[in-house]
Amino acid sequence: MQKLLLRTAFALAAAVAVLRADEPYRHGGRTPERSVVKGFFAGGGRMYCLSNRGFGQMLGTVFVSPEGRVAVVDGGDVADAEALGRLLKELGGVVERWFITHNHSDHWGALHGIMTRHPELKPTIKSLHYAFPPEDWFAQHEPDCNAPSRNFRGQLQQHRYWPHPLKKGEVYDLGGLTFEVLNDYDLSITRNACNNASICLSAKMGGKSILVTGDLGAEASDKLVREIPAKLPHDVVFMSHHGQFGASRAFYAAVRPKVAIWPTTDWLWDNVAFQGVRTAGSGPFQINYVKCWLQDLKVREQYVCTRDWDFQ
Repeated sequence: MQKLLLRTAFALAAAVAVLRADEPYRHGGRTPERSVVKGFFAGGGRMYCLSNRGFGQMLGTVFVSPEGRVAVVDGGDVADAEALGRLLKELGGVVERWFITHNHSDHWGALHGIMTRHPELKPTIKSLHYAFPPEDWFAQHEPDCNAPSRNFRGQLQQHRYWPHPLKKGEVYDLGGLTFEVLNDYDLSITRNACNNASICLSAKMGGKSILVTGDLGAEASDKLVREIPAKLPHDVVFMSHHGQFGASRAFYAAVRPKVAIWPTTDWLWDNVAFQGVRTAGSGPFQINYVKCWLQDLKVREQYVCTRDWDFQ
């Protein structure tokens, strides 16, 4: 396998040197560094890409428009709740739009954790958006989703957060920051069911187009390549499903990104096994193949969320 060359704010060695292969991988309680990338957006605006505070993978992204209006995409898992809540407090404690890409707790768990564990950090949410398939569909194709999701939705009602369904073609304008919904979920795709039900969001701000993919799987991503190829090219792509077992190579080729953001843990980036000899390369994950896809596609600027990133 060819050596992957990344031109990032840090060299590849530095990006993965959060933990060396001969060190134990952290099981929670992390306080990662925050790195600033200046000049990313023209004319104002910021995007915070957060790292996991617990052991598990997650996706948590906060956008701030040039007018200072805040939007959240997903947020992370329960262990990430306090860090997200504190950031939102720093930004004024008001979220204009909160989008949830799909029904997995490593994406909506941080909001659940703020409500149940850190109510002092609870923001004002003007509008909450998601589109989850019906419970009977999950019961047939991914039953483990239903009980946690039911609890989460019950908490939303208790805290008087009323969700609005996401629908393909909708556009939300936050003053210099827009989000367009690119797809609806497809109930005919039952393999990798919940991940393939991810809703993709196209964000535009400060001269950059940003594609947030959630955990989109190969089947749903290939459908987008067939159905909306003209809408797929973006400057920036969030790597689906934390960088492996997600979208297809054909999907990334259609996106043609200049920048890739990996919402990826240290152990996943290094492909570390959960049991036995826990060193880099010992795991079963497919992430090294995806790294090579991006090398082939000449994506030279890549950011790995083993630390927090503040794009300005």
